[in-house]
Amino acid sequence: MVKVQASKPTKKTPPKKVVLSSTTVEAQNGREMLYPEIRVDLRTGDNALTVQEAKDLLGWSEGPGDSKTGCLLKDRYGKAIWCLNNIPNRPLTMGDVETLVQEHLRRRWVFNFETIIVGKSGRILNGQHSLISLILASQDWEKDKDKYEGVWDVEPTMEKLIGFGCSEDSKTINTMDTCKARTFAHVVFMSPFLEKVKGTAKRNKIAKVCEYALRLLWERTGTGNEIKKRTHAESFAFLENHPRLIQCVLHVIEENGEGTEKDAKGNPIDKNKISRYLALGSAAGMMYLMGSGATEIEAYKANPREESLDWELWEQAQDFFVEIASGSKKVSGLDKTVKELLSSRGSLSLSERKALLAKSWIQYLESGEVGPIKLKFAENEYGASVLSETPLVGGIDCGSGKDDAVPPSPKEIAERAEAIRAEKEAKAKSKPAKGKKGKPAIGDKVWIDDPDEGGYWFGTIIEFYDARGKSVAKIDTGDGVFDAPVANLLLTKPDDIDE
Repeated sequence: MVKVQASKPTKKTPPKKVVLSSTTVEAQNGREMLYPEIRVDLRTGDNALTVQEAKDLLGWSEGPGDSKTGCLLKDRYGKAIWCLNNIPNRPLTMGDVETLVQEHLRRRWVFNFETIIVGKSGRILNGQHSLISLILASQDWEKDKDKYEGVWDVEPTMEKLIGFGCSEDSKTINTMDTCKARTFAHVVFMSPFLEKVKGTAKRNKIAKVCEYALRLLWERTGTGNEIKKRTHAESFAFLENHPRLIQCVLHVIEENGEGTEKDAKGNPIDKNKISRYLALGSAAGMMYLMGSGATEIEAYKANPREESLDWELWEQAQDFFVEIASGSKKVSGLDKTVKELLSSRGSLSLSERKALLAKSWIQYLESGEVGPIKLKFAENEYGASVLSETPLVGGIDCGSGKDDAVPPSPKEIAERAEAIRAEKEAKAKSKPAKGKKGKPAIGDKVWIDDPDEGGYWFGTIIEFYDARGKSVAKIDTGDGVFDAPVANLLLTKPDDIDE
């Protein structure tokens, strides 16, 4: 049995630092055996992991160079950073690091029993992204403490389990992070919001529709402009602040009809009464915007949660979707316009469908009926006709939350198209030819195309394995062993580099 122990705050001891020689890079070769026995530390509350301890675990080291010549990353002060206890590990993904930095700084980080895994010699086998993100978050906090006043009044810390003494052989390491990633629909499925919903299939459907509904509401309220990444923690907090969105989801699902029914003769009856016009998630998000359409947007911006919203139009929003689902003559203009556009254009994009619903709603509010609907189109850079407006439903609806919330003129669209075309042509001319791809084998010398760094690195394939459904190769570069997607391997030298 593995004993979980919580260290006392008064006896907090940083892990022993390990200094590596320039030739010591392989697991447990030339490294001191620091953790021969398995130990698990619980670091929560006053004993949460500190920034200095995160640095000690990583073997955080400053020095000359840049990420293209050997260092792992640049910190917030522009210093080149090596993590000596993180060699080798899978490639660091700075996009994931920045997402976790946001979670730390906005205090969305929650202790969930996920573990930092430390090998017998002190190598970080799992946890580099969370440890590095804590350090960078503390640097952001240090540079602008006033920005985080009331959220972090002291240097950020991180609550975590830390497991010490894991085997460092590749067979063990390659079993890590192979589980299916959790979607936000999974989060909603397990949440208290749906605890009274009976039946796994029904609950799963509601959760999936809710995920897309929240995505639309997040965008159309401009929340995405304020918060860089819509993480699961941010999404759940947003849902907690807008709980009526669940009612919208339930309403459109019920009115749409589930699956198919059969008439007296046994023929199937199409029950997609709403989704034939707009996907249910988008419809639920639009319904929320419609129902809160009487809200003064400045009041919502000052306090972006449901208590700031005016629900004067709620019943009308419910009735609007009932009319659509029932095929009422009051909204026949929507059906007629959709059929005409499908006949002339062949298909309708999601943006076009949302625009039709928004314009239908405005007509419905003004007269109680929906007549013919006109959308504005313009040619894009390829000569195709595309939507050139983003109709709003009022209230807290900001469109996409970007500049195109105000319909651009044909001249503006033409100027944008020309700029995009020129940029693509310039890139095409400057893009060098790459080496040939093929089916690599163990022992092959390969060049690795690294789009994150904008260059190439060279090595010998020593092993293959699968990670999350993708084929990955272990590459010995002479300076260490690193992982790379097989899809990025080139069997011949790229034309734009010298041997």
